[in-house]
Amino acid sequence: KNEKNEKKEITMGAAHGSKANLPTSSYVYEIYRDDSSADLISVLIFFGVGTALRADDYSDLSNKIVSGLSGVAVIVVDFEPSNPTKNDAAAFASSVKFILDTLDSDKDFPLASDRAVVVGGHSAGGYAAASALTEKLYGDSSPVGFVGLDPCPTPMSKFSALPCPAFVFGFTKQTCGVDPELSAKGAYLAGPIDHRTMILLQNTGGEDKTDFNHCVFTDKGCGFVCPVVDAELGKIVRSSVAGSLRVFLGTLEGQKNASKEQYQDSIMLDDVHPAAIYVDGDEV
Repeated sequence: KNEKNEKKEITMGAAHGSKANLPTSSYVYEIYRDDSSADLISVLIFFGVGTALRADDYSDLSNKIVSGLSGVAVIVVDFEPSNPTKNDAAAFASSVKFILDTLDSDKDFPLASDRAVVVGGHSAGGYAAASALTEKLYGDSSPVGFVGLDPCPTPMSKFSALPCPAFVFGFTKQTCGVDPELSAKGAYLAGPIDHRTMILLQNTGGEDKTDFNHCVFTDKGCGFVCPVVDAELGKIVRSSVAGSLRVFLGTLEGQKNASKEQYQDSIMLDDVHPAAIYVDGDEV
């Protein structure tokens, strides 16, 4: 990749919102962590952005994930700033390795020497992260988990077997052209049968009206294609994503998945938008 004169933003502390700008390479990324804790960062979640989205589009979700959670950092990566499609597995894997090397050499970043890496993303970014796993492109990074938020395969492609525990969040109704059968369900079925989770939210209300869509994971949706339908409901969805993801993160060290009940307790939506939860050997 050609070097670009761009910046990364490090957001330190969900509660405090302090920021520092540092020079970077051809990737644009933001790092979120709760700096109210003195603990070293032991888990890094690398999150690839979706089609036509940017690294700063996921601040609400990222803050909800790390707020009050010690030892975890979320790194939102635009691994192809000049390409809106965001489906290049090699580019995502290269961005992960570049950022890891940068943080390993940054004496001011409190990174544990035995840190674990989780990879994933939204939409095309989630598929790129998954493809890099199956193609073994991460090198020595060896991710211990995959997180897919309505991960979307490229046309005429599908998910291949994932070599690590998988957490997938999706919806019952197709929005933004993303077919639930190919996205969330496809990623779940590719996960290891002894450690995989899928949460499917009913994203319709009365008269089959769409209440939230494929880009609800972002702060403001995706323009005219996938705009915000209900801002307050979107915040509740993102809180549910963050809560259930935190449950999943807690299962990685012991290599045993949580129960459906534990995941259900993290979902904050009403009965109009029920969540169907699948774990491990559950069929879909």
